[in-house]
Amino acid sequence: MVSRCGDSRWRGRLESRREITNRRLDAHIKTTWAKSKGRFESPRIMDELSEMGFPVSKNLVARKIKRWLSLDRPEVSGKKL
Repeated sequence: MVSRCGDSRWRGRLESRREITNRRLDAHIKTTWAKSKGRFESPRIMDELSEMGFPVSKNLVARKIKRWLSLDRPEVSGKKL
């Protein structure tokens, strides 16, 4: 159980640096994925993100794509990344 005061403080807090970075990274991954019409796999997207200045690993990109696909498009969640 959380007090009202604690709940309102939690809701009113600023986004952390990690949350901001993750949100920006997710947007770039989705944009790159959409531009490739779903043809790019995680290594290619990782290369493009690295060129943009995002130091990411292939596994991180694959995990984010897999999560995004399973949440937004469950019919293709089994697609190999």
